[in-house]
Amino acid sequence: MYFKNKRDAGKKLSNVLKEIVIETENALILAILRGGIEIGYEVSRELDIPLDIIIPKKLGAPGNPELAMGAVTGDGAVYLDQSLIKYLSISESFIKNEIEKKLEEIRKSERIYRGENPPVEIKGKTVLLVDDGIATGSTMTSAINALRNKKPARIIVAVPVAPRDAVIKMNEIADDILCLYAPEVFYSVGQFYEDFKQTTHEEVLNLLNYSSEGL
Repeated sequence: MYFKNKRDAGKKLSNVLKEIVIETENALILAILRGGIEIGYEVSRELDIPLDIIIPKKLGAPGNPELAMGAVTGDGAVYLDQSLIKYLSISESFIKNEIEKKLEEIRKSERIYRGENPPVEIKGKTVLLVDDGIATGSTMTSAINALRNKKPARIIVAVPVAPRDAVIKMNEIADDILCLYAPEVFYSVGQFYEDFKQTTHEEVLNLLNYSSEGL
């Protein structure tokens, strides 16, 4: 299965989510930035559920920032891939510095996208946690860990594509997962999109504004 772009993937995801019984009046969509915002916007529009954001940041390994040794969210919830850290002999000081650096990036992004607005209330709600796909699962795991601390009623991970092992892993830590396509051969999320361009800051702000006006 391939998707034209993220909006197309969001529409396809919405069509399947409509078949799942969700109490929409007590539900919230949280889009992982920035990849998940276009997905989240389409789901929000189709299901008439409020949209908000969550900003986990990947913790890059030494000398290879694209290799995730874990992830962190703005409230300090950290997920670490201990097996990778042990294999690469990554020091505690490097991990600490990387966490601090990413937390500062998250705070900067939150100031841009939220302004003075506080995060929405999570407690007791059904949370649809969406992204454009899952690769290693580090950022999604970090997001789930952060949400658990806020006591939602239910966390449903919803993504267009993910490797099969990641789907199994998410099934263990989320309450449910909806993944449209879990291929045997998986190299990157982008390989399943014809157009996988990064969403700009301006587009994120516009989609959040459109969503708040329409709901």
